[in-house]
Amino acid sequence: MKVLLLFILLSFTTSLLAQDGVIVECVMRDGDTQEMYQVFRKGDALMARYRLAPSREVQTTDDIAYTLYEGSDLAEYNQDGKVTKMAQVAGISFDRIKSVSHFGIIESDDGQYFRQIWVLVGPLGQTLAKLYLESEDFLSCHKTRFL
Repeated sequence: MKVLLLFILLSFTTSLLAQDGVIVECVMRDGDTQEMYQVFRKGDALMARYRLAPSREVQTTDDIAYTLYEGSDLAEYNQDGKVTKMAQVAGISFDRIKSVSHFGIIESDDGQYFRQIWVLVGPLGQTLAKLYLESEDFLSCHKTRFL
């Protein structure tokens, strides 16, 4: 009985701890400089950590907008060909994309975001690509570790 109670308590504690974690990580390179962004969940809130080049200081913000596009929303979001362009940059077929998650980091007064990251997700829930927007062009996130 004590073992069963301990197992249930341990399972509950593990599930609580698993709720906080990194959702998306993106390293953006431009020549020799790089910026690093990480969106993570802290309790019920979305947060972001980022480091701008050439600074070594890590900043944190809770100014995150999250939008999920799937099904008919995905088709509507692609009316201007945005998702098709993302798929081309990622080197995949549009048909392989089940959903697109958009993360806007730090919204300005004019409704624009300081940084935007898109995650393309396949039919089995696997991440197909992570992209960011730079001067109207989608670019793939690099795989370098954040910190």
